[in-house]
Amino acid sequence: MKYHKRYMMECALSEEPGWEVRLPPGYVWVPWSDAVVERHAAVLYESFRDSPDATILPSLGTVTGCLVLVRTLARWRGFCPAANWLIAYQNSQDVACLQAALDTRDHGVIINLAVLSPHRGQGLGTALLRRGLQGLYQAGARRVYLEVTASNQAALNLYRRHHFRCYKTLYREAIAGEGAACKPGTGCSGAADREGAPAEAGEPSFPPATSN
Repeated sequence: MKYHKRYMMECALSEEPGWEVRLPPGYVWVPWSDAVVERHAAVLYESFRDSPDATILPSLGTVTGCLVLVRTLARWRGFCPAANWLIAYQNSQDVACLQAALDTRDHGVIINLAVLSPHRGQGLGTALLRRGLQGLYQAGARRVYLEVTASNQAALNLYRRHHFRCYKTLYREAIAGEGAACKPGTGCSGAADREGAPAEAGEPSFPPATSN
């Protein structure tokens, strides 16, 4: 049985982030709407299908699984449209996305952050994270959580630059095959932490967050 080391990270939002969020030339923001559900799912699949995250959350390894995942998240009672974004290149190709939500009234969670490989290294992940944190703050979040694979150094560096700190280490089981969708409030049906226990009080009850 194989496990992947993961970090749970958090940051405080004591005041509204004042970043000026700009995209490189040729890239445009696409705000959340029901019409972009399939587009979010397509970016997730292309970004994560060959990554370790797809063995932790097997839904990320199939187009159908990603679509069910995004639809499920969009129905979550704390889903925050202002913190969910696509980035398109030249208005024709979707290349990056972010999903985020409120877990409680003042706790937010970054659920997925994905950038397609040819478009990495241009600041798209930074732009998405900042836009997401701004949206969560405006929706009432004063603390934000996420979970990231320990071997994903680029993602760790991104989060640390934005004052996220690690507060817990988990070992999530690598699951073979296609996984079921996650049920809001119960964690991921395709992953377990080392204790096999549900999230502790004060921790997000969403499926494991992913970053690529």
